[in-house]
Amino acid sequence: MKESNKELFENKQLWEHYDKSGQIREKAEYLLQSIPDSIESIIDVGCGNGIITNEFAKQYQVVGVDTSKEALKFLQCEKIISSSSAIPVDDLSYDMVFSSELLEHLQKDILIKTISEFKRISKRYIFITVPNREFLKKRCIKCPKCNYIFHVDHHLNSFSEEKIIELIGNEFQLLETNYFGWLDKKYNRILLKIKNSIGDIWYVDTREYIVCPDCKNSDFPKKKGNLVSKLCNGLNRLISSKKPYWMYMIFKREDTS
Repeated sequence: MKESNKELFENKQLWEHYDKSGQIREKAEYLLQSIPDSIESIIDVGCGNGIITNEFAKQYQVVGVDTSKEALKFLQCEKIISSSSAIPVDDLSYDMVFSSELLEHLQKDILIKTISEFKRISKRYIFITVPNREFLKKRCIKCPKCNYIFHVDHHLNSFSEEKIIELIGNEFQLLETNYFGWLDKKYNRILLKIKNSIGDIWYVDTREYIVCPDCKNSDFPKKKGNLVSKLCNGLNRLISSKKPYWMYMIFKREDTS
């Protein structure tokens, strides 16, 4: 998969119509209740248009960090335009580093640098949320113009609890892991391959703005299902279970009381 589409994240239309379902606002309320006690300052890395950040800012001293100038226009608190891999703030400068749905978008080298930045900046806590063991191929779509296949949300990584622990390392101790959000139906790998390759049916997304990272095409007409896709979907409903879509993990620096 290619790097996340930079042009997409600078599009005003994306951020204006972001979270039309209200799921992120519900998520913000849930996460707000999970913040550890005695926190005063938070840096939200990869904050997007600040739906969660702005909720946090009602109770805490919050700074939002993102590479998108368009997204940061929606923030109602202090903001920094910066890559997550090199944030211009001092060491140990915030009580908690928070990051929601960022890590899955990052290429491996940027991911490693970003985790290092989290550990450098945090005085006490690192609070991460990511999709829960996401099967990336399930949400892949094919560009009708160039046939390039990509994840509809431009996700490059899938995370388990064990993988996040390995990334964070020994300087921080895991305090809590929680699985939450809507129940997402798994998809059998063999059935998905048949649906994609034989049925030529890919993930159907209802959002208004999608951009191909290869040819920059933004015209994605909704393709109706066929007999193959209907059979695969029906069989999958019978054999596949559901799991909460999101996972959050809270880590505490080892040398703090």
